[in-house]
Amino acid sequence: MNIWHWYEQYEHDAWQSNHSTRLFNDFFGSVIGVQYNEVEALLPEVHAQVNAENNPWLGVLLGHWEMRHRLCNKGEGQTALADVVALYERAHQSDAAECPQSVCVTQDLSNCYCNVDARGWADERIAVCQETIERIDATWSCYQCLTTEQADAMLDKGLYEEALNFVRQQIANVEAADTDDDGKALYDVEAQALMMLGRYDEALALMNTLCDSSLIIGSENVQARQINEMIRLQIMARAGRDDEVWKALPEVTPLIAMRWADIVSILAARAP
Repeated sequence: MNIWHWYEQYEHDAWQSNHSTRLFNDFFGSVIGVQYNEVEALLPEVHAQVNAENNPWLGVLLGHWEMRHRLCNKGEGQTALADVVALYERAHQSDAAECPQSVCVTQDLSNCYCNVDARGWADERIAVCQETIERIDATWSCYQCLTTEQADAMLDKGLYEEALNFVRQQIANVEAADTDDDGKALYDVEAQALMMLGRYDEALALMNTLCDSSLIIGSENVQARQINEMIRLQIMARAGRDDEVWKALPEVTPLIAMRWADIVSILAARAP
């Protein structure tokens, strides 16, 4: 399912009415480009425009993208929890529930639980993802996002083999669906499950495929590329490739802070 189809129609209608959607498109681009200052500068304008339009679907869409910035790029947890819960409740009201992005808000809720207490709220994360996955199918791009969230929670619980089997079944479901997708967006979480099982060569092969192919992750999606590169370095660190990892380790930012700290703790333990 093309969850962006309705927004494309909104853009078309706005163009015919001589209204610009450049503000929103700039906002989306700044979020996935991990441009912290630009996003913060655009947010007041985005909020004002959403309030002026009084379009529930638009509000849910922009709310989700704001959370993608706050939860992913900035790594917020407790400070974002009340806002995420409010967005989740708003997205499930009758005038917004049919918006495809209302499904995306489940991802935000699970992501926020993870940032607050990954292990402590693992069961809640799994439950909310399972409930939403049951309402959609593998033709939705959200199917893969929610799969990632659920598998992450399973890994946090220590269910490594179960997480690997789950994500591989989800990849098979995506490949069997009538879409252009091939499930590669789930390789990163499959690789993390393999990493936790000590199967470093298999994990690294998957991440090399993701990190080295611009066809899989577009050059504009800095957010995804940086996260994937950090997962690759996490695997290499656990595999004992210390010198390579030290040389490749980037400057820490909020987006990669937890993975960065994990890598440094592994390396420092071997070179105190």
